[in-house]
Amino acid sequence: MRRILFDFDGTIADSEHVATDILNVIAQRHGMHQFQADEIDRLRKLPIRERCRQLGIPMRKLPGLAREFNILFQEAVLKVDPFEGMSGLLNTLNDKGFGISIVSSNAEDNIRRFLVRHNLGFIRDVRCSHHMFSKDKMIRRLLRRQKLRSEDVIYVGDEHRDVVACKKAGVKVIWVRWGFDGLEAVEAENPDFMADEPADILGIVTADLAAAL
Repeated sequence: MRRILFDFDGTIADSEHVATDILNVIAQRHGMHQFQADEIDRLRKLPIRERCRQLGIPMRKLPGLAREFNILFQEAVLKVDPFEGMSGLLNTLNDKGFGISIVSSNAEDNIRRFLVRHNLGFIRDVRCSHHMFSKDKMIRRLLRRQKLRSEDVIYVGDEHRDVVACKKAGVKVIWVRWGFDGLEAVEAENPDFMADEPADILGIVTADLAAAL
């Protein structure tokens, strides 16, 4: 069976508006630069490390800031909906027998509350870490524990770090255009596939599975 791994924020969950508000609350608390509306388009063209450099956020502080973000997200998750077409896609993939996992740096409780609220509770495999650049390790761990080969899975994500993690882990990646990072941030990493809308993902995974048989 082919297992599909999904990022959460910016891929399944349309959480950019909430994330921006939370990040500005955190920035105010710590005396850091706050996001301005006219900066968003420019910043989405940059990988997260360069984004942090330009905003004056030390990389060593990211794990602590991520934990703070996840705590504030507990209430905000009630304001977050799936991207249009994503719930239908996930239900269709489940009905067709694909295994579905979520691999995210958000908190597991936040993700599970979102899934239940949007009738997506059939997704039971949720794997999380506060370390924003450890997704390759989470993917490898998932492969070992579920006794899967790298060619048995495909990852769906929206950020530069998602593509980098998949390249490190040796799994194929679908980059989605509707998420946090723009094409300029990820194209140098050469994602295996690109999706313009959730419906494209079904076509990609179905064709890729057929090609592997």
